[in-house]
Amino acid sequence: MPFLLPLALLWAIPVVAVVIVLYLFRLRRQDRRVSSLMLWGQALREMQANAPFRRLRANWLMALQILAALGLVVALARPYVTVPGVSGRCVAVVLDTSASMRASDVRPSRFARAKAEAATLIQGLGRADEMCFVVAGAPTRVATPLTSDKSILRGALNTIEATDGPARGDEAIRLALSLIRGRSGGRVVVLSDGGFPNVEAAADTEAISFVRIGEGEDNVAIIALDARPGPDGRPLALASVRNFAKRKHTPDLEIRADGKLADVRQLSLPPGHEVSHVFPVPPGAQRVEVRLDVRDELAADNEAHLLASAGKQSSGVLLSKGNLFLQKALAVEAHVSFVRSSSPADLAAGRWDVYVLDRMCPDRLPERGGFLFIAAANAQAPVTASGVVRNAEVTRWDRDHPVTRWVDFADLRMEKAHKVAPRTWGKPLVFARETPLVVVGQRDGVRAIYVAWDLLDSDFPLRVGFPIFISNCMRWLAGDVGGALLANMRTGEVLACAPGMEAGSLEVTMPDGKTAAVPLRDGGAAVRLERVGVYEARAGDYRAVASANLLDAQESDITPRDALMVAGSEVAAVGKRPRRTHEYWRWAVLAVLALFALEWMVYHRRI
Repeated sequence: MPFLLPLALLWAIPVVAVVIVLYLFRLRRQDRRVSSLMLWGQALREMQANAPFRRLRANWLMALQILAALGLVVALARPYVTVPGVSGRCVAVVLDTSASMRASDVRPSRFARAKAEAATLIQGLGRADEMCFVVAGAPTRVATPLTSDKSILRGALNTIEATDGPARGDEAIRLALSLIRGRSGGRVVVLSDGGFPNVEAAADTEAISFVRIGEGEDNVAIIALDARPGPDGRPLALASVRNFAKRKHTPDLEIRADGKLADVRQLSLPPGHEVSHVFPVPPGAQRVEVRLDVRDELAADNEAHLLASAGKQSSGVLLSKGNLFLQKALAVEAHVSFVRSSSPADLAAGRWDVYVLDRMCPDRLPERGGFLFIAAANAQAPVTASGVVRNAEVTRWDRDHPVTRWVDFADLRMEKAHKVAPRTWGKPLVFARETPLVVVGQRDGVRAIYVAWDLLDSDFPLRVGFPIFISNCMRWLAGDVGGALLANMRTGEVLACAPGMEAGSLEVTMPDGKTAAVPLRDGGAAVRLERVGVYEARAGDYRAVASANLLDAQESDITPRDALMVAGSEVAAVGKRPRRTHEYWRWAVLAVLALFALEWMVYHRRI
């Protein structure tokens, strides 16, 4: 049995010696007159001896007292055993729900193993301990706050499922560290295969435990699928396949157009090799499906889908001093891919389809394109500014224009707004008493939208209608003002749907054919794409179709990592469930009390 304070066992020597020495001393007896000494021979011999000590004889009382003394010494040395669990009074468990956790190298899957480990941690939780779950998926979220209620923790654990999306382990660990910061005994336990970027956060790595889940690496994956016009103008598609396994694979690559088999090609993939296959998209095909016929340990990346008729992908640039709400709204926009800049000089380095100018605006912009002016304007804006209006209130707005459709501006609060006048080619859409607040304009290949207030000085970014408004702006500025929404996206991203205020709910058909009704708020809804395949959302005449693919080489490399990198330091994997020490000194004290009780009984019977 191990001890936390093994040197304390040395106290057994003097303690036992003291007990024995006490029994060696002669007893001091009182004088009593008796009628005869015949029955007191033994006592008489001891009284007649001159030595202060007597011979040590077998004695039950002495044995019990020695055992009790040894029990106290053992309790003082703090004996312990190791049991499954984590040491710490406040534990944040990071649970990886990414696609690689669906690998089947651990039966039935890595994610099932991770949930079993999490359930064991809940079981080993002490009465005063607290635990929470942080989901390391897309999006990163807290599944349950810190609590000591095991039923709440088990209920939250049952609702967590793995997806086909990428891992967000770095974000989740930063979130978990923030949850335990300042708490006594805080600890973070990461249940993952470690396939995510390094964690750039100041942290005490001693407070982090990495439990590696997974054993194998046998996986072949489709890591790229895209289409571009060929030299003759007809679309060509490119599919790239990589072998992450340590053995050679020869899978068949099947290409289907609108559900019909169009081509089959056998690939030869030595370990670590990658091949790309270019093929023409059949004329008139709407959907292209690429599938690998291979037996490996991860199925999510063995198929990919492409909507051949998806709208043109536009490019955009965000010029801003920093606006996280705006950045997030633009990041989920399917039609326009954005880059960010903080210097007006950067706009001269390239040419984009859409320019978002947040509180910053150069004097001169390209002569063609789409421009969103936010609390900033130049001569190319559809307004002229003439002052400032404090506490402007929205009085009315155009509910039918593509830019303001399905957006509720009622009771919008803003600290101040620029007082502007529309140019001759500008059209006001949102009105306050003193000034127009949103103005659009179109002329000579230019589309422009002007927003008269700083978004960060209002509650607009916190409203449901904000991402819908930004999506409306991007579609209008990029030239897509009608028709169905068609997009090729990645798993984990959000498909923003805006069927309108008249629609009651949105019916979404999942890749597995099942349907789900999604409630609308202010005429819009966000659909998280968690599985690989094609999603279709309908509400009346509204229709949105999106393909969702993994196409993530880091996620497809399912080799379990040996360590995590946190703030430049290595956190080695423990390889098995964490264990904690459980002390048994209380049981030793109880045993001592039992020995004292027995000693008391023996003493009284002897008397």
